Amino acid sequence: MFLNTLDASSYSSGLMASVFRRPQSKYWHAGWRDSSGKFHLRSTKLTERSKALSVALEWERVEKMAHRGEMVEAQVRLVINDILKKVGESIVKVPSIQEWLLDWHQEKVASKSKGTAERYKYVIDDFLACLGERGQKPLTALSARDIQGYIAKRMAQKIAPSTVNIEGRVLRACFNRAKRQGLIPTNPAEAIELPANRGVERGTFTPAEIKILLESAKKVEWKTMILFGYYTGAR
Repeated sequence: MFLNTLDASSYSSGLMASVFRRPQSKYWHAGWRDSSGKFHLRSTKLTERSKALSVALEWERVEKMAHRGEMVEAQVRLVINDILKKVGESIVKVPSIQEWLLDWHQEKVASKSKGTAERYKYVIDDFLACLGERGQKPLTALSARDIQGYIAKRMAQKIAPSTVNIEGRVLRACFNRAKRQGLIPTNPAEAIELPANRGVERGTFTPAEIKILLESAKKVEWKTMILFGYYTGAR
């Protein structure tokens, strides 16, 4: 039996969402019916009845909006933040794709070498240019298709597979950080296919090329190292 029997009896008649509290529980539970008439009961994890009731009403409103097909991503964020504000919690701010990429790069500027940071900046700028206006979308809107499209564009530009591979790994690291922080449920860059990173086949020097090297070497030590490398197969 619920302690709040008045709310339970009134809700069974089809009125708006209400709250109940189980015996020996400090938390209020929200109860509401969805558009199909199915009854839902869920703990609000709140000890204040007024706050719990606000959450219950919002959950019911979400059900109705979803049934009408109005729950687009932006609306979902508004509803969640509205609930958080009503119970006195901090709102959830999801950065745009561009904001996240630029903020992540700034962190790397402080922790990586100048050359590495510049290489990351090139990848970020090129990826954002490829996204165009989608770069202003929330980070949660980023898809594996966006990243795969960038990889395909780079390959079409005849960029070396090894370079494209590195760029893909940079993006994976960037969005993996967002996943660890709970900003996105999954890392879309994990689903992309990177080009095979084939090594470059290097041939051996011909006797004629070795002769040119020896003639160019000005010190005996260099001549010795060239001959040693040639006859032993050292690299």
